[in-house]
Amino acid sequence: MSHRIGSTVCVNAKFGGSAAHNSRVYMAEEVDASGDARDWDNHYVTMDMPAIGSTATDKSPLYQTEHWGFFVAPVPCRLIGLSFSVYFYGGPDVDSEGVRFYFLKATGTVDGAYDSDIGWKTLGSVDTQSWAGESQPGAVMSKGSATFSSSNGDISAGEICGFVYEGLPRDTTTTKNAGQMYGVLTATLRI
Repeated sequence: MSHRIGSTVCVNAKFGGSAAHNSRVYMAEEVDASGDARDWDNHYVTMDMPAIGSTATDKSPLYQTEHWGFFVAPVPCRLIGLSFSVYFYGGPDVDSEGVRFYFLKATGTVDGAYDSDIGWKTLGSVDTQSWAGESQPGAVMSKGSATFSSSNGDISAGEICGFVYEGLPRDTTTTKNAGQMYGVLTATLRI
């Protein structure tokens, strides 16, 4: 869903899922599947998310628009904010470092080959709090936001954008999970 107020547009995504500790990036169910598009639990890829301003180079079909896409920019705009409100209903593990949410845009050649030309550029990210050094907190609400002003967040009219998340730390040797959660993500774009 998106809303325009003055010179800003807000794009929202409602989701539910889990956040494992390892190198998994979670995304929405594709739109033609029998599942719920808000269920991000079983839809993940193992990869490293690129830094803000960089593009993912792995071109697996799982990284394509049916999973990551939420919004097509109607006019040129720039990401200026990313916020979240999340309920961790299972409770994070002791020493979990939280979750990182991303807003991205698809890059590639217009009318290019679907499975080879599309990449995803990271426009912004925001982290939940960390529970490192704390005891198991039980069910907990978490909210936060980040603001951006760099041209790294520029989006051209017609580009598709989307949300993904990953559990922290990105370490396959630990078992510290952020756990089960429901939440809402909002990207704020300036026109």
